[in-house]
Parts: sequence; C-alpha cells; structure tokens
Amino acid sequence: MKKRLKIAEQILIVLTLALILPLVIAGAIIINTNQIAVRKELVSSATIIANSVSNELVTLKDFERNNLFYFYEALKKMPSAKERKEFINFIKSNEPNIIDFSVQKLPENLIVKNKYNCTYLPEEKEVIFSLIDENNKMISKKVKVQYMEKRIFDNFDGKRRQIYILDKNKNLIMSKDYEENRIKDIKNSFPEKTDPNTPTLFGRYKNQPNIVIYSPDFEWYIVVSSPKFLTYYGIIDAKRKIILAICIAAITVFILFGIYTFSLYTNIRQIFKVIQAITAGNYTRKIRVLTTLFTSQEVIFIADEFNKMIEKIDESYRELNESNRKLKKMDEYKSNLIDTVSHEFRTPLTSIKGYASSLLRHDIQIDEESKKKSLKIIKQQAERLSRMVEDLLVIPDIESATLRINYREINLKNIIETSILSTSKADTTIFEVNVKEPIKTLYSDEDRLIQIFINLLENALKYSKEDTKIQIYASTNNDYATIKIHNEADFIDEKNLNELFEKFTRLDSNLTRTTRGTGLGLFIVKGLVETMGGKVFLSAANGFEVTFTIPTYKGQNYAA
Repeated sequence: MKKRLKIAEQILIVLTLALILPLVIAGAIIINTNQIAVRKELVSSATIIANSVSNELVTLKDFERNNLFYFYEALKKMPSAKERKEFINFIKSNEPNIIDFSVQKLPENLIVKNKYNCTYLPEEKEVIFSLIDENNKMISKKVKVQYMEKRIFDNFDGKRRQIYILDKNKNLIMSKDYEENRIKDIKNSFPEKTDPNTPTLFGRYKNQPNIVIYSPDFEWYIVVSSPKFLTYYGIIDAKRKIILAICIAAITVFILFGIYTFSLYTNIRQIFKVIQAITAGNYTRKIRVLTTLFTSQEVIFIADEFNKMIEKIDESYRELNESNRKLKKMDEYKSNLIDTVSHEFRTPLTSIKGYASSLLRHDIQIDEESKKKSLKIIKQQAERLSRMVEDLLVIPDIESATLRINYREINLKNIIETSILSTSKADTTIFEVNVKEPIKTLYSDEDRLIQIFINLLENALKYSKEDTKIQIYASTNNDYATIKIHNEADFIDEKNLNELFEKFTRLDSNLTRTTRGTGLGLFIVKGLVETMGGKVFLSAANGFEVTFTIPTYKGQNYAA
C-alpha cells in the first residue's frame, strides 16, 4: 500500500515551498546586494581618501619647494656672508618645525638629476627638502615627520578610516588611528606591484578592503584601511537585521500555521485514537476536541455525536464486564480456598483426630508422658489450624486496606522467641538468632508481628534443605528495626522473586512439588509489613533470605 503523508507533513511541505523558501532566497539576495553595495562604498571612499592624502603630500612638497626657492632668491640678493648667516638664523628661530637649515656647495664631480629632492631619514624620523641651483649650491631644510603628519592628517579628522604611510621598505612612517593587528595584516597582504599615483585594492578580508597609492616624490606608500566597526555597521549589523526580520516573519507564519495545524491535527488524531481503542475493546475513551479559533463546527459535531455513541456502548460493556469479573474472582477464590482447605487443613485435622482417638481408647493403657505428648501435638496442630484461619481472614482486610493495627510497646527479642516456640518442629530445628545490641523498644502490633514471624519461619522450615540452620538477624536504629531470616534453599531466579508476593503463588521446583503450602504466606507478610509502615525484600543470591523493616517510632494509631 502506498504510504500517504500526514496532514501536518503536507502543511509543512506547502509552507516551506510557498513561503519559507522564498523568504530565505529573498533574504539571501538582499544580504548579498547590501554587502556588495557597502563593499563598493568602502572601496570608493578609501580610494578618495588615499588620493586626497597623496595630493596633500604633493601640495606639501610644492609648498616646501616654493619656500626654498624664496629663501634662495633672498640669499642671492645678500652681498655679504654675515647677512646670509643672520638670515639663516632668523629663519631657524621663527620656524619651530625646522630642525636644520643650511646652504652648502656640492662637489663638482657630483651630478644631480633632480633640482628639487625630498629625502626621508628612517632612523631619525626626519625629512630633508633640498633645492640645487645652477651653480651646484644646495639649500636644504630638515623637518620632523610629526610636522608633516600634522599637516597631512589635520584635514582628515572625523574621517572614519585608518591611514598608514609606509616607506619603500614597508616600515611605518606615520599613521592615523593606528592599530597593531591591522598594520600586520596590511604588511602580510601587501601587493607585489603598485603603479605610481594609481590606487590599488588589496587585503585578506573582502569586507575590509585596503587601498594603497605609491607616491614617487617621496617613495612612500599611502595605505587607507577600512576598520572593523565600519564593516560591522555596514555589512554584519545590516545582515543581522535582515536575518532577524526574516526570522520574525517566518516565526510569525510558523506560529499561525502551527496553531492551525496543531488544532486540526490534534482533533483528527483524537478521533483516530478513539476508533483504534474501540476496535481493541476499550469503550472508555472519548474524543476530547481542542477548541480554538481554528476549530471547525463540523469537527465539534462529529466528536459530540461519537462520544454519545461510545457512552451507550461503554455503559453496557461495563455492566457485563463487572458481572464477569465478580464471577471470575469468586470462582478463582473459591477454587483456591477449597484447594487450600482440602490440602492444608487435612494434615492437622488428621493428627488431632488420630491422637484424640488414641486418648479415648479404653482397651490400651497410656502412660502420663504419652498423654502429655499427644495433648501437646493436638495443641500444636490446633494452633496451626488457628493460624491458617487467621491468614485466610486477614486477606480481605489487606486487599481492601482496612486492616487495623493496634500499636503498643513491644520487645523484639520476646517476639522472636515467642514466634520460634509457636512454630511447628521448633524443638527439632536449629534456629540461630543474632540480635545486635542495643535493641530499641518497638511501637507496633504484637499479634501481627508474631503472625509475620510465624509465616516466615514456617516458610523457611518447609523449603530449607535438610540438616541446615535457619538464621535470624535483628538490629535497630533511630527509625527502623531490620530483621533478616535466612535459610538454605534451592536456587531461585531473581526475576521470579516478586511473583512470590502474589496470592496462591508457588514457584515450580522439585521442592515445591513435594511440599504442601497455601501460597499465601509471603502475600500476607508483605501486606502486614507495609500496613505497619515497613518494607519487605527477597533475595536468592546465597540461599533464600527475607528482609523486612518495622518503624521504631510511634504509629499514628498508637494509644499512649
């Protein structure tokens, strides 16, 4: 059979193809377009700034050349060396940016092609502007780089760009908004070739473009870099806002469609589940419609009519089922009770009847010791019958949780001794009792506690291996008394232990096949212990061991 998509799956596919996919594609196009536009703007603005810095350098060079020319013309008109010296000293004192100003004769064998030169001294961080006349005399002016840096960068205050000027060896000369990591990236990604006075784009990061212009007049590189915050503001922040807007739109659509789909799908699933439950014989399920703005009237009508039909079917089914259950329970309990009475009561009754008949015979002479022994056996078997009757009577109280507990102070040692003496074969069985001192006084129901001990000891006697001891351990702490009863027995699988707490349950083994029992002992023990606020555990790791706890504090029903 061809598999069909569910309603929710169909709506999700339609929603994705019709809305979400176009939103994602549109968002990607917008982000990419914005990124390209911003990147072009960053490149364009960086190119403009780089050209401006280059022009500032040319302007500064022309300015200094004109100054030198004026100084040279003034010196030529001074006839004496003293006047020329005083003029030079005057210039030095009135221009604080000048480090040195001098006029000197060049060697005759030195041929200089350029009459005007700019020379950068990297170690001193100084620049020398020089002018050579036709008589091979050189007038020079030496200034600090900081003087040029101020002249150049003052015009770029507020321009959010990092500007670096490097010498021909890529060493930093001056900078604006210097950043150590950025200058390292610039040097590592510097282009191999740059044309004079021509902007060149380079950089490791596409969204942080750098522009470099080589200035041949100074043999300097002018680098304009786009800082990260411009990239963040223009590209990353814009991308986040676009993505956020798309996500908000998508989430809004998903929420609306989700509410509608959830309402429709939940109601349809409810109808399916109820139909499946009725098919399986469960007539208690009803359709519970999720009523929202998107719930249609047709769905509500179908659910109401269907629930009315189920109620009528369920009412008839429950009446029939309750009658069958009561009959089955009564039949099962009757069968178990008859089986228990027929098997378990027969042995003590036979013993009582036999010994009583012997005592009533007149044709034989019975001594006093034999009479006492017979009467003792009659008494023990009568007590055994009484305990079995008590066990049968306590079962309904345990099942209905109406068992009454009469709390009072009791001595645990005395309880153990009384229980041992009340157990059949107590005189021929070795009981090893270990009570850890000090032992606290318990607040519990003495009769019920003895009933627990006798059931456990009788169980241990029935299923113990021959010539083995039954060990009893007891201890108390602030809250609980812990009692363990251990006997050697055939191996029992751990997974079958909890079954022993059920009524009329006996495991299938060689020992249980040859040993009579009601299958009620551990069921009664568990019910009594839990009613008194304790817990009971079984273990078959090393023989068979029953551990149960009884609270040492006063119970709620304890009467002071």
